[in-house]
Amino acid sequence: MFEKDANYIAEFTYMDLAGRKVSIAPRRFTVDQTAPKGEIVVDGQKNSAESWRTVSFSLFQRDAYQIQITGEDVTAGVASVKYYCSKRPLSEEDVKNLPSKEWVKGDAFAVNPDQQCIVYGKVEDLAGNICFLYPVSGMITECSEPKIKMTLEGEKSGGVYRGDVTVKIEAEDLQAGDTYSGIQQVFYHVAAEENVQADKEEILFQKEDHQTRGKARWEGAVVIPAEVFNSNDVRVQVTVKDFAGNEKTENKEKIAIDITPPILHVQYDDQMPVNGNYYRKATITVHERNFDEKTLKIQAGSSEGRQPISGEWTRQEGGKNTDQDTYVCTMLFREDGVYKLSLNCTDKAGNQTIYENDDVFVIDQTAPVIRVSYQEQTERTKGYYHKPRTAVISIQEKNFRPEDVAIKITAVLDGEEQKAPEIGMFTSEGVDSETSSQNREREAVHRATILYDKDGTYTFNVSYTDLAGNMAKEYPEDRFTIDRTSPSVEICGEQVCK
Repeated sequence: MFEKDANYIAEFTYMDLAGRKVSIAPRRFTVDQTAPKGEIVVDGQKNSAESWRTVSFSLFQRDAYQIQITGEDVTAGVASVKYYCSKRPLSEEDVKNLPSKEWVKGDAFAVNPDQQCIVYGKVEDLAGNICFLYPVSGMITECSEPKIKMTLEGEKSGGVYRGDVTVKIEAEDLQAGDTYSGIQQVFYHVAAEENVQADKEEILFQKEDHQTRGKARWEGAVVIPAEVFNSNDVRVQVTVKDFAGNEKTENKEKIAIDITPPILHVQYDDQMPVNGNYYRKATITVHERNFDEKTLKIQAGSSEGRQPISGEWTRQEGGKNTDQDTYVCTMLFREDGVYKLSLNCTDKAGNQTIYENDDVFVIDQTAPVIRVSYQEQTERTKGYYHKPRTAVISIQEKNFRPEDVAIKITAVLDGEEQKAPEIGMFTSEGVDSETSSQNREREAVHRATILYDKDGTYTFNVSYTDLAGNMAKEYPEDRFTIDRTSPSVEICGEQVCK
């Protein structure tokens, strides 16, 4: 009875009682009751257990896996090595009951990219003993990049955000060949170098456990604070890595965030205004990074509806601090009128600045006109009048101030200086007319009277400079005599005069 495992050589000899001998040639046979041994080797590393265990996918890489199935039997020797590649974990019973046709004969093969595989092995010796090989880990090989979708949300106008910007991120490890390794890490970086210097980076998601594959999708959001990233060149970079080592980077560049309102300045030319409010040219300066000429509202008309002449806008860059980019425009006020200048500037992001100054000024290039008429014009001898005389002074001027009228009167009687007559108060007509500036200039008339009712020789002169500094044409001096006293006649004889 051969009970022990061994390779035997049996030779039999038989001799009968007569001494005759018969020999049987040596026979070789093997007794092997022990199952063979073997291993599953993945890329040179053992990936097999002594017995069946629960298996998960925990091996990940981009390239193909090289698989080897080894078999060893010290007694009978190995008859065959076979393998079965499953896409899902199998129970011990499932493995042992696999049909023979499912097993693939061979001791080496490759698991190519975009496949998942749990390798089971089967080693059979020449004695018919079978050893099943059970894996420790399933493997996934994947060479497809993850997919990233970024969506920006926030208050936006004209392509510029006015406040914080929310970046919604959707990451997906796309299925290829019925498999995926799963997302291992989501990382983002935001930076700005224009107008501000700011930088921030953060890991948004990371799966530390490598014993199971990651999730196929991840969604999250980050907020870009406008106070920190107040720039027209904000760049966001999101990187997603899967467990197989595939990496995808998505960029969003030139994100514009602007929370700075425009700064407005108005400067008038060097021509010194007379009496504080008479200008010729205004220079408007706007400090703004996202200037939009179309949204700058300028009201600069006169009460007569006349408009200034506006020049083209010019730009001067402010360097890295682009909030100091400067836009300049000049406005020329050439026609007479009462003007009011108001500004309202809204940048592309919707930030608004209102020019707070109440600039009201007058353009007046028309000289006043002085006329003097006399109600008593009858004269017997040129320059001599025998009745009281009333002078009417008329000044045609829309920007009139009576205290600026210079009137000089002298009165002399019999060689002695006399008190000059009083000048009446000025009355005005046509000042509040709604007509045009030129018509109103003609209609705005201011009158005062002077009564000459005492005997004497008078001189009269008048001059006037309006509020804008325009001087009336020089008025020629008037000289005349009032003589209301009848002459006396004396008749004289030799001694007596009567």
